[in-house]
Amino acid sequence: MGGSHYDATEKERLAVLELISRVRQRDAGAFDELLERYEPMIEHQLAAVCSRSQQLTAQDKEDLRQEAHVAFYRAIVRYDIEQHEVSFGLYAKICVENGLAGVLRKIRPFMLALDMEELEMQSAPSR
Repeated sequence: MGGSHYDATEKERLAVLELISRVRQRDAGAFDELLERYEPMIEHQLAAVCSRSQQLTAQDKEDLRQEAHVAFYRAIVRYDIEQHEVSFGLYAKICVENGLAGVLRKIRPFMLALDMEELEMQSAPSR
């Protein structure tokens, strides 16, 4: 009864590890396949970040998307395929979250400066 779920899970894990190995051998198709499998996770992370930061411009959002993909690629390269404690999906999620947080740290000071400027303009006496 429980064996089929385990087999499917183990089969999926082995398929992901095979794709990781192929990406490391410069197989662009394998990267595209992994990206397609994990795109829902990446989109979820992007949506969460964008929902917390309403002031993001279209360019900021594109920068975040690009960073998410770079972080995902780094996760593929750095993931230890010999260990079994942390799944690739969890590892990639953490890498993407950290990558997005790094971009936000760079964007936020600029956004805060804009907020302060707007507040000053609103509180300035009208002439």
